[in-house]
Amino acid sequence: MAESKQLLGKLLAQQVKQMPANTPLHEVEFSVYSQFGEDGIIQFITHHLQDKIKNKIFVEIGVQNYSEANTRFLLENDAWQGVILDACLPDVKQIHASDFYWRNNLFAKHAFVTRDNVNSLLTDLQLPSEIGLLSVDIDGNDYWVLEKIEAVKPAIIIVEYNSFFGAEAAISLPYRENFVWQQHHPATYFGASLAAFCFHLEQRGYELLGSTLAGNNAFFVNKAINQGKLRAVTCADGYRKALFNSIPSPDVDKFSHQLKCLQYQQVVDVTDLSYKRLSGSHVTNATLSNDFNHKNDFLHLENEVFLHHAYRYLLCRERDVCGFLNHLAELKRGVPKEEMLERIRFSEEGREVAVHIAGLQQKAQLAIAIS
Repeated sequence: MAESKQLLGKLLAQQVKQMPANTPLHEVEFSVYSQFGEDGIIQFITHHLQDKIKNKIFVEIGVQNYSEANTRFLLENDAWQGVILDACLPDVKQIHASDFYWRNNLFAKHAFVTRDNVNSLLTDLQLPSEIGLLSVDIDGNDYWVLEKIEAVKPAIIIVEYNSFFGAEAAISLPYRENFVWQQHHPATYFGASLAAFCFHLEQRGYELLGSTLAGNNAFFVNKAINQGKLRAVTCADGYRKALFNSIPSPDVDKFSHQLKCLQYQQVVDVTDLSYKRLSGSHVTNATLSNDFNHKNDFLHLENEVFLHHAYRYLLCRERDVCGFLNHLAELKRGVPKEEMLERIRFSEEGREVAVHIAGLQQKAQLAIAIS
């Protein structure tokens, strides 16, 4: 089975490499090991830039057991050297024990990658600074990790973007070092928008070539290496609405159903680092609401309205009747609103959701230490 997949991939790769450089990316898609059409796109890009890519080396961050990955076909079909990093130790051990690991020039490392350790991890690998390709897919802090990478300068960058965040707003999850996808949030709450990656990478000299038809991965190339050879697109033209369903939906319009699950979730506008809230409808700059960024935003409100917003902004959900009535009774008995905010924000549920509200964090750390 694996050999037939590989052979079919070779045939498709030859077809893709014969297509002109101005071909839109969605026309060159095919998958051997990639989740969607990334294998074909990578073959197309690396072929047309082969004379400009100095080192045929890739780094892929976030691969699980590497059975489905952006770079595996590049490794096996084109004999590139590769480094892969993943946070799951059993997956990395499985990679080490596999046949493809000893057959190819591949190094797999177990690491939970953060914005604070990414450069030291890459530096320790002793790679040349100019590598051919970097792929980042960690389902969480992707933007913040990519923003910090200085140890390598890739010719090509592949990032997973969150199509549910829309084509216009440059937003990301707030940075939470220990964020784990789906642990405490809906499955559609991950990563950053395509516009956020465009905002950052354009400043670093990259241009967008497009994204997969499935609306998950975007492809950027260093302008100095591309020199206009491959067709660049705007962020608006490169955006694709997600075709996949992260959350089971009873509705015909599955995309809109998945958006509803994002209501009240907190995001950061990466252009000015301001906190915003998602509305649960199609995301544009106009539908993003300003966040309650400080505890003082709550304190002037009447008790019921105060609790209504405390649930929305601290727990990212609507109030439940039992909890709401209990909290309301406590307020009426004289519990200060500031103390109530701390109780809600630093409850077990509040710590799991972990929103940023200025003025509460320091007191919570003291409260936790005392308890």
